[in-house]
Amino acid sequence: MRLRDFGAVDQRFAGIIGLRQNRLLFSLPDSSYAQVLEGGTKALPLWGIGGMCAPGEAWQDAAQRHGAADTGCEVRLFSSRETYYLNVKSDIFAVDVEDVPAPALLYAAAYRPPDNPYGDLETVYGVEYFAHVRGTPRPGVDAAALIALGQPLLVAAAQQPLTLDNLLQAGAEVFGNPGHSPLDPTLVIAPRGSPHFMLQVLDAGHWWQTLTLADLPLL
Repeated sequence: MRLRDFGAVDQRFAGIIGLRQNRLLFSLPDSSYAQVLEGGTKALPLWGIGGMCAPGEAWQDAAQRHGAADTGCEVRLFSSRETYYLNVKSDIFAVDVEDVPAPALLYAAAYRPPDNPYGDLETVYGVEYFAHVRGTPRPGVDAAALIALGQPLLVAAAQQPLTLDNLLQAGAEVFGNPGHSPLDPTLVIAPRGSPHFMLQVLDAGHWWQTLTLADLPLL
């Protein structure tokens, strides 16, 4: 398939699965985004890095643009050995993509626009690329922090409640945004968006079951 044929014209999200020193890089919003879970626990979403494509903008260009803006670093996309597509029914398919670099993940996800929370569900289409993030990360204006953590720690955070402090003690590294208040270390961190989609691919026995971060070409 060609990426130009994937997704709706006005609902396209391009992002990166950032790699820094053999760890994955994700974003954390400010504490106002924390949600109260069952039992009263407050959880802060762990989000991917990226944003919406501009009209007519290619997926690759949008991922490169958002990746650089959201990390403050040099970002280099590279081809994934395998590309998987996660549809709105959570079915997972391996797909052949002709474009270079080949993305790691394509997805279609149902959501309600923030400006119309009671409206009908819409579908957003996403393309996620593996990318080297070179330099010391600096969060973009919309993120309270960036966090770097290894693949096993990401999996652990999805399987049990882990606080930000738990992650730091286990070896994660946080890069705070001076424009935001420091995050509460007692907040549980919950993978959402593209980190959640990545975990679904992994749970299905694909992708990183045979591919570890140590196998990837790092700078």
